[in-house]
Amino acid sequence: MTVLPTDRFTHEFVDFIPADLDAGVLYVSLPYATVMHLCACGCATKVASALDPTDYAITFDGETISLSPSIGNWNFHCRSHYVIRRGQVRWMPAMSDADIAAGRHCDRRAKTARDELFDAPTPPRVTPENDTTPVGGHGHIRQRVTVAIKGLIATIRGR
Repeated sequence: MTVLPTDRFTHEFVDFIPADLDAGVLYVSLPYATVMHLCACGCATKVASALDPTDYAITFDGETISLSPSIGNWNFHCRSHYVIRRGQVRWMPAMSDADIAAGRHCDRRAKTARDELFDAPTPPRVTPENDTTPVGGHGHIRQRVTVAIKGLIATIRGR
């Protein structure tokens, strides 16, 4: 399939991404947290972007879609690199293999940090029965404040 390069994207909110994509359309599936489109360069390769705090985010202003960060099709023959802001394609400079590797390393670190934050075991709560801090010492008050703050954070996180 041959398509012309595009400098603008419209959008369609869909439950399921269609098998055949139209050039110049961003298909946004909120149930599957995915955006798909055909590469803006015209090579007709399908580009999938996972919506996730450490991957991609969309902004819908009521009329247009922005997708960030930039789309880097490093595994495609075209190796195109662009940003979609308010439906407009903004071409970005090519990146070296070293820059791509560094970006991927940062992405992995961000994902690992997020996973460690949300998968960390909740520390056991200190109760009067298992509190080993001597009564009347500063450590006792400090420990109670620390436990209260950790409990509040755990409640906010829904744990």
